[in-house]
Amino acid sequence: MVGRRRRPLRRPPEKIDARGKRGDSPESPRTMIAAENCLLERRDEDTILVRVPSTGAYGAQLPDAVFTFRPGDPQYRFWHSELSKREESPQG
Repeated sequence: MVGRRRRPLRRPPEKIDARGKRGDSPESPRTMIAAENCLLERRDEDTILVRVPSTGAYGAQLPDAVFTFRPGDPQYRFWHSELSKREESPQG
């Protein structure tokens, strides 16, 4: 059968939001990471380490998500300013 396309054998993965709902309905909000919930560390060569603690909200406790940002990375300025604010504010 020349010229006829075959269907893919597998369905593409469905999108599931933070509440376990399928699809991109207007009532399903996107999950955003709040900067105040992250642990920030300054590392060598002006690298910033961002650790997002796992909440274990969906059963099993997953490992923390860890990201590093270096000067020139798109999100570096944001995390640098967040870390600077924390270093300047008095510990409560």
